[in-house]
Amino acid sequence: MVAAVSNEDCLLIADCLRKDIKNTQPADTDYLINRRPEIYTALTKKAAPFPYGKQYTYDQQQHKDPKQPDKP
Repeated sequence: MVAAVSNEDCLLIADCLRKDIKNTQPADTDYLINRRPEIYTALTKKAAPFPYGKQYTYDQQQHKDPKQPDKP
């Protein structure tokens, strides 16, 4: 759908419409058989290592909705 022009770093932005995306599995396939719960712990950690020694730490205040009052 979208391709970079050269080997340089770039940001690609595209609108994806459901009708343009082909199904990757047959209609009768049960997608739940592909679940991998053993990796959920890694996906839900509050801290994640980034390359070059940096680390991302989840901060709940950073992601809160400013329209919602704080819960006691």
